Order: sequence, then C-alpha cells, then structure tokens
Amino acid sequence: MTETEDSAAETDAAPIPDAAAGHAGNDGTAPAGEIQDETAENAEAAGSAGLPDDGTVLLKRIDAALESFHSRAQHYEETNRMLHSRIESLQSDQVRVLLKPVFERLATLQAQAADAAADARDRDPSSAGDFEFFAISIDELLALYDVEPVGAAPGIAFDSRLHHGARIVPTADPELDGRIQRVQRQGYKYAGADRVMLPARVSVYRHTAPDPAPETVPDSEQTIS
Repeated sequence: MTETEDSAAETDAAPIPDAAAGHAGNDGTAPAGEIQDETAENAEAAGSAGLPDDGTVLLKRIDAALESFHSRAQHYEETNRMLHSRIESLQSDQVRVLLKPVFERLATLQAQAADAAADARDRDPSSAGDFEFFAISIDELLALYDVEPVGAAPGIAFDSRLHHGARIVPTADPELDGRIQRVQRQGYKYAGADRVMLPARVSVYRHTAPDPAPETVPDSEQTIS
C-alpha cells in the first residue's frame, strides 16, 4: 500500500464529532446558539427599558408638522380676510367720494322742495303735497346708498357736530337762543357713521337784548329858552 492510500485510510477512520459537542466548545466558550438567544434577550430587555421606538417618534413628528401647517394656514386665511375687507372698504370710500357732489345737489333739492311745500301749504294744499312727495322721494333715493338725514328742523337745538350755522337771526326771545330758525339744506350721514358726510346748513337764532328805552325828561324839568 502506498503512502497516499495510507493517509486516505486514516481520514476515513477518524471519528465523527458528536452533534452534542456543538453545545460546548473545547475551549470553554458558549456555543453559537446560546449567544444568539442571549442577544435577543438583551434586545428585548433594552426595548422594555424605555428606548424610543422609531415608528412612534416619526408619528409624533408628523403630528407636530401637521399642527404647525394648520396653524399657518389659519393665519394666512385670517390675513386674506382682513385684506379683502380692507379692499372692499377702500372701494366703497372711493365710490362715496365720487358720489358726494351728487349727494350735495340732491340735499339742496330736498331742502328747496321742503321750503316750497311749507310756502304752498296755506294757499295751495295740492301743490304742497306734491312738493312734500318730491322731498320724501329724495330721502328714499339717498337711503339706497345708506345715506340718512341728520334730522335738522326749525325749533331744535343747534348742534355743531351735525349743523353748520350759515346765518344768525337776532331774536328778543331768550328761549329761542341757539335754536334753528330755518333749514337751508338738510344734512346727511352714512348709516352707522360717527361723523356726518354733509352737515345741515341752517339759520340760527341769537338772543339779543333790546336796547334800553331813552330816558324821558319830566315836563316840569324842561326849561324854556
């Protein structure tokens, strides 16, 4: 038998290691199966010890991002509403400025119609009714543009916020002092506005004390030249 054949025979005759030997090495180290089990147990223990879960953290970040987005979107919507309201207000103010001369002319016509109605009330009631209807129609026309009269009328107290004193009328009656004598043109303001758009032009009573009567000299004191 050759040397090569002797080596093969020795290899075939070598004992097969016992399968159970895989549970413990010759050098005293733990087998691979026990190392894997220990690694899994350590990972499970670490998870139960409170280490953050990647999925939970991601969901929290998404929720925070959505909340921030909704907050910004709500802010933008509110800003857009404010801008839209401001634009409408500016457009309305521009229209009112353009129409103000028309309102002034209509206010003058209304005052003239009211004066004509008052003058014709005693001598021609039919004409007076026509003039009154015309004056009322002008007020209704202005109301379509949210313009309302300030209510100036003879006998009421003069108010510098609503009326413009165009003429002073002297009176000896102290009770008439500071009251409207005649409305030359009715005043108007926009509904809900604090200031008048067109103050009423009125004549106002002003109390004036009468001049003292001249002193008369008794006849007995008169001298004859």
